[in-house]
Amino acid sequence: MSIAGLFLYCPRLSRSEVDEYNKIIAFYPSGLEQERQSQFQGIVEAISSFFNEFARCSECEVIRCRHLTFSMTRCETDSYLVIAVRDMANTLNLRSMLQNCLKMFQLFHPAINPEASEEDLKALRQTSQRFLDLYGPSIQLSSPSLDMSYNGISFFSVDRFIYCSLQNMINAAELELCPEKGRFLCVLYDKKLLWSCDKCPDSLYWLEQDVFASFRKDFCQDPEDLLSDNRTISTMVTWDRTATPSCPYSILVLRFGLLSIHFRSSVECCKDGSRLLLSLQLFSLHSQLRNYSRKRSVMEPARFLYFNGMNLAMKNHLNTSKSDDNNWSKDCFETISIIQECFLSDQTSIEIVLQSACSRWIVGKRFPRTNRVYFIVVSESFHDVDAIEAEIGKLENTTFESIALI
Repeated sequence: MSIAGLFLYCPRLSRSEVDEYNKIIAFYPSGLEQERQSQFQGIVEAISSFFNEFARCSECEVIRCRHLTFSMTRCETDSYLVIAVRDMANTLNLRSMLQNCLKMFQLFHPAINPEASEEDLKALRQTSQRFLDLYGPSIQLSSPSLDMSYNGISFFSVDRFIYCSLQNMINAAELELCPEKGRFLCVLYDKKLLWSCDKCPDSLYWLEQDVFASFRKDFCQDPEDLLSDNRTISTMVTWDRTATPSCPYSILVLRFGLLSIHFRSSVECCKDGSRLLLSLQLFSLHSQLRNYSRKRSVMEPARFLYFNGMNLAMKNHLNTSKSDDNNWSKDCFETISIIQECFLSDQTSIEIVLQSACSRWIVGKRFPRTNRVYFIVVSESFHDVDAIEAEIGKLENTTFESIALI
């Protein structure tokens, strides 16, 4: 297996039939002759157009042509990202890799506008080509790992005291800055997700992985400040694609030892966000996390995690030995999101139990009196239902102030 091409194209960029190559915005490897690039683009466009003509209710996602397998996904209106691989059997992995490539691309680029000026289109081609030149070599088809295929995120769940310390720090900092000027996105320790209010923290999480060090180097500004305690702040401009038209905003990343804090602000309020981050008292929190990480092999009955904007007091009965490192899989949180949506759509539901794809049981319970939802994650081998009920029962009268007393 090997990559024959990874490219981005938009059919509406062609002004006439003689300039078909203009449809291609960027192509990896860039050294491939233009005629071959146009052949790849032509195969995908022709077959997908034929498919869509006769199957309008679905999208053409995978194309096999001789020894090549193409996987394609729609970026925006009339623009597509495509990967072509030689002798690829597992198209599910291929589509997953392509989706993650698209998410990372969208982090750095505005929505593609075929009606943009020639100057803007030229800038889009240049930055897109630079992106594919960086991303292409990172794809490993033979042995996709967490860093490459993003099948899950490593979560660092902490005890109740660290949880409260972190949440108090964030609450106090956000009171100093109005929501319009900025908000915290996520906190990581040793490249593991510790806290997040972002429903899709994947892209920011990937930026912390070693394989994407070149992305930080090429797409983030140099550190603005280097203090005596080795804090650094780097700034990246990304795009809010939910706005019409898409608009830029800044992501500030404060790094202090193994701790990384991601903060969103408007482009105009970037300096205010930097001052806020530099004012945080992080030494004690970093020491707590460092000491706690050294004791991860100890079995502990309770851990807490804040995720997706929900105050989740999570009881964890998974083995916390160093062998599995107690990584919270992404499947767990996808299952939690499904249960949360069920509770929102059906006010009569009180308890829902589902099994995640990683063979863990997720128990969600809503208390009608307070209308609050809590979750417990248990391993497949844990069958003490009464113990689970007892743990959840403790949470009904829990408030943020009393969570440390559980």
